Amino acid sequence: MNHRKSSLLLAGLTTAAIATPPSDSPFGASANGVSGQIRLRSEVLHKSMAEAAHSTTANGLRSRVSYAASPSPLTLGKIEFQDSRVLGSEHSSISNAANIDLSQAWASLSLPTPDSTSSLKFAFGRMGMSLGSGRFLSTLEWHPLARRFDGAALNLDAGGWNATGLGFVVSDSGKADQGQWLTGLYVSSPSFLEGKLQVDGGIFYDKSSNSTGVSLKDVTTLDLKISGKAGIFGWEHEELLQMGEIGTSSVMAFQTATRVSAALPAAKVSLGLDAMSGESKGDDITRYTPSWYFGHAYYGWMDYFLGNPTYGVVDLRLDADIPVGKVGVFKPQVHHFMPQQSEDAAGKSIDAYGQELDLEFHLKTFPKANIVFGAAAFLPGDGASMMGTSGLASADAKDAPSYYLYFMPVINF
Repeated sequence: MNHRKSSLLLAGLTTAAIATPPSDSPFGASANGVSGQIRLRSEVLHKSMAEAAHSTTANGLRSRVSYAASPSPLTLGKIEFQDSRVLGSEHSSISNAANIDLSQAWASLSLPTPDSTSSLKFAFGRMGMSLGSGRFLSTLEWHPLARRFDGAALNLDAGGWNATGLGFVVSDSGKADQGQWLTGLYVSSPSFLEGKLQVDGGIFYDKSSNSTGVSLKDVTTLDLKISGKAGIFGWEHEELLQMGEIGTSSVMAFQTATRVSAALPAAKVSLGLDAMSGESKGDDITRYTPSWYFGHAYYGWMDYFLGNPTYGVVDLRLDADIPVGKVGVFKPQVHHFMPQQSEDAAGKSIDAYGQELDLEFHLKTFPKANIVFGAAAFLPGDGASMMGTSGLASADAKDAPSYYLYFMPVINF
């Protein structure tokens, strides 16, 4: 199955609601003194599809302490320390601080603007940054360490529009890869047609070279998302296009996502299609390479597709959010995974990778806490051996189901 880029012509739009700064960034933060989080994640994993595979367990603990302050109406700063560890890995905890990291340390300055209805803010330091749906750039909050960036960012909020520019140093010149930089601009529009339509888009440039100055990556990514609401129905469509060079090869690849949802009286139901392009015949690179996205939120909780397989992936999915009184929310998901390229390099047809069923229950009884119980199962199809996911899929992965159980209480203070 091949999926191509689509475009829409927008006209006759009237402005309604206002775009807001990215919430998971210095521009969406506010001074709140001391805060923190303690998160346990206990897992039972049986992700290998090999017949002789055995299940394993893992227990991770993530702890954070943050302090944010605003010494003047025009300045805001935050510092955050994080400790992430596998329980029992130290054997003894005496004088061991190896897991503690400076997770965030940034300052934000409010710069002068022509009028009081607009704002311009500059932030620098180590920060989290998520933009839009997180399909290109996110903090990867589900990960034990989460993702942080070093550099600077600028946010403009004016006339109902919001724009974020960024420049991050991913790897410094003292490392084996002599330098890697990520720069970009992301713009969110107001809602048009009385809140029924919104447009978001960005352009990002990813550049890296090795210790001798030879280019390893020189890639530009274009991101366009169009979303809207009509009564009980909501929808969004997002296209990401990668172009440039990796090494000496040209790149032209894409990721696409579509959602149609309905807010029913007793539940919210969503149908979706996600796809990342795979490698096709020819000298150019056509496989999409995800680098900074919120992978765990897409392509299933079992994370088989955090890295795009050689022949790409198409995910046909059904999601639901079902409230259980005031106690919590039940969140089932069903995924059907297929290769994006229907044939391998030799011209042989590739069958479906398989199906995944994800079940989560979010217990909301305790204030400032989210206690999650989760379970997932993957039923491999005849094409599972083509997934090539870090050894999780084996050559004989045809009828050996895999599963994943987890318990994750998160307490915020």
